[in-house]
Amino acid sequence: MNKIIFSIYFLISLFTLSIKSASSFYIDVNNSYEKYEHLLEVDNASYSIILVKGEYNNKLYLGLYFSPNNMYEYEMRLKINNSIKQVNTNLKRNDIYAVFIDISENDIVELLLYHNNKYTPLFNQDIYTISKQFSNVGMNNGSEVTFLKNHVNYNDKVIFYGIAIFLGIGALVIILVFALVKKGQFRPKEKKSVAIKAKVSDVSRDNTTNIAIKSFDLEQYLYDRYGNFPLNKLLLEEKKELMTNLIQLLDENKITKQQYEGVIVCLWKQ
Repeated sequence: MNKIIFSIYFLISLFTLSIKSASSFYIDVNNSYEKYEHLLEVDNASYSIILVKGEYNNKLYLGLYFSPNNMYEYEMRLKINNSIKQVNTNLKRNDIYAVFIDISENDIVELLLYHNNKYTPLFNQDIYTISKQFSNVGMNNGSEVTFLKNHVNYNDKVIFYGIAIFLGIGALVIILVFALVKKGQFRPKEKKSVAIKAKVSDVSRDNTTNIAIKSFDLEQYLYDRYGNFPLNKLLLEEKKELMTNLIQLLDENKITKQQYEGVIVCLWKQ
């Protein structure tokens, strides 16, 4: 029963939590930039926003952190020189965690906050002209650049019907497969032969992802160590120890990258 509860909690965490916290963003900003300046810091009941500008290798960048507390209710976009952009961070919900966004001097940047797909002005002053004026000195280690993409307005009904059609086709395919199996179109010996060939083929390709899933039970590993105790409530030293162990398991191909990232989500959530 405890394993079931842990599994549900684990899966929910993957779909509802952002990868890193605001404190991690501050640390990454200081670690990445040579010089930087805080432009905006907001933390209220609805969302958290951090906006910075900085310089690394004589190049200007923008840093943006956005985390809505209510799933999917708020969305943040950037308006750069009258062009609306979406920050492509591939995080769950509408979170943004971008330490380096390519920007140029004298660019005009505006934060666009949307509440239930409707534009909601942040403050009287939410437009910034990028300049080379900084008051903080960082560690100058650099970071990965997050790319922007042009914002496209989609019709909600089109998306809904598209998903419905896709699910309908998928269900139809499953029904047809079961019908063929029931009629004896696939013989047991043939299925066994196909399964054996597939398994040998997987091993020959060194499919470490499948091997890791079959040979190591990550959920049982975590349960044996911490029981039902929430991972985000562990002491800092315990978190560091767990991360070290996870990296070792990942290097040994005992767990997958997806499993590793899933535990990290649980570990550092606020």
